Amino acid sequence: MAEDSFSEIDSDYSQWKQGDFWLGARIPFSFAINMSSPLSELARAIVNQSTEDDFVEAPYQVIDDEGIEGFSVLSQTCDIVRSAERRPYLEIAPLVRLSDDEFQDVRGLKRPAFAFLPGAEEKKLVVDLDRVMTLDKGGLKGIKREVGCFTDQQRRDFASSLARKRARFAFPDDFGVASKKFVKRVKDKSKKTSEEGEFIRGLSQIRASTNVEWDADEVEVTIFLILEDALPIKELHGTIIEKWEQAFSGSQKYAVTMIACHMRDITANDYISSDILSFDDLSVS
Repeated sequence: MAEDSFSEIDSDYSQWKQGDFWLGARIPFSFAINMSSPLSELARAIVNQSTEDDFVEAPYQVIDDEGIEGFSVLSQTCDIVRSAERRPYLEIAPLVRLSDDEFQDVRGLKRPAFAFLPGAEEKKLVVDLDRVMTLDKGGLKGIKREVGCFTDQQRRDFASSLARKRARFAFPDDFGVASKKFVKRVKDKSKKTSEEGEFIRGLSQIRASTNVEWDADEVEVTIFLILEDALPIKELHGTIIEKWEQAFSGSQKYAVTMIACHMRDITANDYISSDILSFDDLSVS
């Protein structure tokens, strides 16, 4: 391609930033399936409509999900605006619609498989980080750009969501079992109009740290319940926390202490040595 042609394409993506998105299924979401072992709902539907010849001729096939409502760009802004001659590809992920409860979980950073996008909030769409596709930058030509993040902090939060999806800590299975009652209570009470429900909805993060390695025979766990900075810590929260700690009482291995706090109250050491605890991490969502 001639040099001036690259420049013409450059102008179509030079204004894009990480998190920007577009609506509509003009570009379908494509992924590969094993015809002999379909696991997703769409893959099973495709296989059920196929003939035996399809299995023999193409045991692996690429199929399109035409039900996608749009895409968000995951690539970092610096990589997006670089010349297509040097960085010709973008990472994109589909926008999906969840239930109201699920949407609030994503908004509250409790579902790391998804990312909250402020620009798509009114449409109740979130980014599905489990499904990522590569797009040649020329694919943005003629696409209407929607702004995904409006402030620097929102851009940091979105980038943190992407990082957390890849770097989150894998809690032990037995900790997931031990915390099952706690997680169920949090999920159930989060929907209620009550002090406990308000407390849960006000949490920006839940982080867990230990005094030893997680695979030790006895583990003391400190769980930081980090409230949004603008929300006060109330005396009543102590009663709520006591009930949550009792939800772990059936576990002989884990001794759990919970602390309600704000981000400004945590030391750098406590933050670095702890891991964000989400419903997806505990295999109960």
